[in-house]
Amino acid sequence: MLRRSLLFAVILILSSFYVSAYGFDIEVEPIKTTIFVNEGAEYKVTVRNNLEYENRYRIILPDFSLWSVQTSPQSHRLSGILVQPNSEVSTILKVYPTEKVWPGRYQIKLVIESEKTDEEVRKILNLNLVSGEYHQAEFKPDVLVTVDIPNDGKLDPRQKQVIKISLKNKNLLNIGDLSLMLKSELVDGQKSGIALEPLQRKIEEFTVVLDPFHPPMNDSLITTVSVQNKTFTVVKEYQVIGYTEPFIEEVKTDKGLLRTKQVITLTNPSNTESKEVYRIKTNIFERLFVFSKPKAVVIKEEELYLGWKLNMPAQGSVTINVTTNYIPLLLIIILVTVGVLSYYGFRSPLIVLKTVREIKKKHDGISELNLMLTVKNRNKKPISNIKVVDKIPNIIQIEREFKIGTIQPSKVTKHEGRGTIIAWDIDSLEENEERIITYRIKSKLSIVGRFALPPASIKFKTTRGRAIVVHSNVLSLK
Repeated sequence: MLRRSLLFAVILILSSFYVSAYGFDIEVEPIKTTIFVNEGAEYKVTVRNNLEYENRYRIILPDFSLWSVQTSPQSHRLSGILVQPNSEVSTILKVYPTEKVWPGRYQIKLVIESEKTDEEVRKILNLNLVSGEYHQAEFKPDVLVTVDIPNDGKLDPRQKQVIKISLKNKNLLNIGDLSLMLKSELVDGQKSGIALEPLQRKIEEFTVVLDPFHPPMNDSLITTVSVQNKTFTVVKEYQVIGYTEPFIEEVKTDKGLLRTKQVITLTNPSNTESKEVYRIKTNIFERLFVFSKPKAVVIKEEELYLGWKLNMPAQGSVTINVTTNYIPLLLIIILVTVGVLSYYGFRSPLIVLKTVREIKKKHDGISELNLMLTVKNRNKKPISNIKVVDKIPNIIQIEREFKIGTIQPSKVTKHEGRGTIIAWDIDSLEENEERIITYRIKSKLSIVGRFALPPASIKFKTTRGRAIVVHSNVLSLK
């Protein structure tokens, strides 16, 4: 008995339509469960014998005072259902209410007993009894309306949305023409001719396709159900959510000689304002020749980028012009090349440098100087007939005794206004050859403070006979 009680408890809790016992299995399939008082509910009952011998199974309704039972074939009710070993047999079970039963919903206990074993299976039959004796006019429409908006009312406009409306007939009125209407700023749908049997629940679906670029907004969905001049209204809030997606990039490139122009069009495909840093890869050298509109900023990470901070409205677009122009670099190279060639082409082949080898001081002033003139031929050809000229101010006297080994002056002339003029003649200088001329000067008075000696000069003629004069540096002393 304990086993039977436990099995019965499991049956009541799970309300299952399929129960397995050791000796036989029972399967109940509802066929007609909503009936009027003068009708019978129908169920298909299948008994499977798991034994190795035939067995007979009887159908019992414990509540026989409230319900009467018939089977098809009728013999299954009278003498039971005979099932061969490891086989199954189905019967149609019909349940009729007695006059003691009032309209409503019922759970009827069904018991199937085995003749040759002490096993039995209990089932629950769901039955909805509708009274045909009541006049429909006695009932007023009473419909429970439930609105189910997907995603808790947060709608992504890029996706199709299915709104489900649950309609529950709360009484025995047989509704044959129900109208359903959905209305909001973005939703407009309606259905008519919807039938609801007594106590029936039905779900109607509306598929809504929104503009994928519709901006975020809050809205109210008004659901209206109309039955026999009576209206049921449900208002439910929902919102169109905002979303952001990466900018869509379109690049048009125009390549020319040493010049590339890119026209970059960026579009915000989102339904709300979006911020993004657009960037292109570059390097230290290239960025010197990149010009953009609007102006880019340099982004230093593991690599170098040019970036633009963009704040774009929904469905907005912006155009970036990026030009990489190496023509200025070419011009710089040409100018430098021309400058270098011009320098080497037009520079003087001879140079002269004036320096001091020795300074002697007296009474905190300069009294004697040993000067050196360095004349160098930096040309690749020898130069002949070179004249070197230097000037000495009147306050300074030249020592007329010249050391052995230095070039002796060819002429020393003293001029009252111009001072002393010293001239040297050099017959020839070979390629990269230089000559050093030294001489000593003395001051009549000690020179205190800063003073300067005028530059020396050299005169010569090119192979084409053009006379050239080259000056040395000004020698500044203190």
